[in-house]
Amino acid sequence: MIDVSLDAARFDAGAFAALTKSFEGIYEVLFGRGASYGGAGHEIVSARAIARGVLQPPAARAQGTPLESAGTRRVVFADPAAPIETAIYKTRYPAPDVKVDGPAIIEFPGQSVVVPPSGSALADRFGNLHVSIDQ
Repeated sequence: MIDVSLDAARFDAGAFAALTKSFEGIYEVLFGRGASYGGAGHEIVSARAIARGVLQPPAARAQGTPLESAGTRRVVFADPAAPIETAIYKTRYPAPDVKVDGPAIIEFPGQSVVVPPSGSALADRFGNLHVSIDQ
């Protein structure tokens, strides 16, 4: 595959001609003078685009809901013979800056987040939980 940059805003016959000329130049640098033989025609077999743009940061979609305590459960973390009493929380969308120290399990509809005994979870403004573990 040979990468050829397209510098035109629109892809028309002129842009194709410039692209072809650029391709032939690169091809001849790689494989020798005259190797591109433009008289045989050209076929674009594949194309890929790489683009860059500036986006506005996303806005939080909701304010979040508080974590509701759902009791505790004995959970095995390391030693099956020594389960640890673990706090259980339920939420649909955690509020920003909510922090939970482990051991804990935070239950969402369809998923759960485990916070180990040496860890903590912190909700960002989008409701994502970031779990940190102290070693």
